[in-house]
Amino acid sequence: MRAKIEGPSPGWKSGRASSWCTGGYIFAAHHAFEHLFDQGVDGIYWFADFADKVDPELAKDLGGQMRRKGIQLTAHNFLGRPVAPEVVAMVEATGGTAISKVP
Repeated sequence: MRAKIEGPSPGWKSGRASSWCTGGYIFAAHHAFEHLFDQGVDGIYWFADFADKVDPELAKDLGGQMRRKGIQLTAHNFLGRPVAPEVVAMVEATGGTAISKVP
């Protein structure tokens, strides 16, 4: 299933042009990442609860793509729980940071 990726709209309170939502779609984050790769970003701040299952092969592939493209990943679990090991590996591959802290 292809994810529905929505960019910011006038109703979004943050007003940040780089905020994206893949809500309601399991395994959809990689579609948002690929879109951001195409936009030429140099960093991604992934703010989530990381409650969904992570595909280890897909995580490894995305981490490698980010490393090769010079994209640094920060993964922040806003519930304060540990970030999934597969995601931590992605973060480490990019020289980024994994955060487990309630804002």
